[in-house]
Amino acid sequence: MHFSRIIGTGAFLALCAALSYAQDSSSGITITPHGWAALDFGEVVKGYDKNAGNLMMVEFNRIFLRIGLNVHFNDRTNLTGAMDVKTFNEFPRLVKLGATRRYYYYLYLHQAELVHTFFDNDVVRWDLGGGYFPYKYNNNVRNLGEYLFRSTAYPQTLTTEFDMPWNRLFGVYSKHAFQIGENKLNVDALATLNTEWVAIGDLNASVVATYARAHFFEIGAGVEFGSIVSADEKTTTPQDDNTKYFLKKSDGTVDTSQYYTFRGAKLMTRTSFDCKYPLPFRSIFGEEDLKLYGEWTFLGTKSYPRALHSPMWYNSPLERMPVMAGFNLPTFKILDVLSLEGEYWANRYPNSMEGIVNDGLPLPFLAGTSSIDSTKYKKDNWKWSIYAAKTFLSHYRLVFQAASDHMRTFAWDWNRQDWEESLRDAGKWYFVLRFSVMF
Repeated sequence: MHFSRIIGTGAFLALCAALSYAQDSSSGITITPHGWAALDFGEVVKGYDKNAGNLMMVEFNRIFLRIGLNVHFNDRTNLTGAMDVKTFNEFPRLVKLGATRRYYYYLYLHQAELVHTFFDNDVVRWDLGGGYFPYKYNNNVRNLGEYLFRSTAYPQTLTTEFDMPWNRLFGVYSKHAFQIGENKLNVDALATLNTEWVAIGDLNASVVATYARAHFFEIGAGVEFGSIVSADEKTTTPQDDNTKYFLKKSDGTVDTSQYYTFRGAKLMTRTSFDCKYPLPFRSIFGEEDLKLYGEWTFLGTKSYPRALHSPMWYNSPLERMPVMAGFNLPTFKILDVLSLEGEYWANRYPNSMEGIVNDGLPLPFLAGTSSIDSTKYKKDNWKWSIYAAKTFLSHYRLVFQAASDHMRTFAWDWNRQDWEESLRDAGKWYFVLRFSVMF
């Protein structure tokens, strides 16, 4: 039944795309289809899953299909929509626990974005848009980083997804670009709603700015104020004994009705240098060669004392600051990019969404957990990634990645899902190869 719905939806979208290769001469509207398909072949060389234990040489594969339409109303207004179908299996497959021997088919929205350009000249450009859209602020990042929107503040969690170093946001934005000579400034203001896991429907406000000097130097900064308007305060700040703490007031008395909250601010700053730019023979290098870049994120700017009934505290800012750096090795135009990335994050707790998903609490573990061995999680402080990509004949692309990042295993039954990352020390890693076609 699910398979029939997927095939039917895909056929309908394909038909729409085929019928849209035309222009409406009377209105001036142009409708153009676009698409993408990808095959992934990968293996978790070493990892961990709470049900399977230590993983060794566990294979996984996935198939993606995206079909969309770009509606060009005029020179200033565009609408882009696209649907994805993801075909995949559980990994690791645990037959004794009822794991599947078949593929799952998952249909989801990739993009539904309307944008209007109010100004566009040699000095100023202003775009106003919104909907559901992919958003990326650091074009250098291939895997690690981009954590302003791929994270949570309380508890601190990070997410990575192969070949998708960005996040989809739901809301509205105003993008401003200013250019004078070789100096360029971009400022994006966003108002978005939570759509996954944490306080669904809460309003967030964000600002992301980037200054670039020619092609040599770039610096950026951003802030997200999470849950500034709550859809349900009992969800945003759940009153539970496991998240309760005492707060001393200025007059010396104690407030006993304080609780951890999902509400919080995150900060980000980044920079990059194109090291080949000053070289007189830079034309021998590819566009992405010899770029050095880094990013720092502060997950939750407010510190909290220890909880009364769980082994939890948010009192160390340094434990809430992942830092990453990357460098693109020279390939002399043989590859599009070959990047090495590393990350350090001294979080004393697991990078886990278990408390969020199962209990709806701003904790990285289940309610009722009495103790946490923080020394155990020093092993996962370091992460690394190797990423290579090559585009050929304009429509085909090969991508390879080997990494010890924040990947999680997947179980269709949430009772068996391990919400903690699988690669829990730098010696646990995976590799994956993707072949994709674009039109």
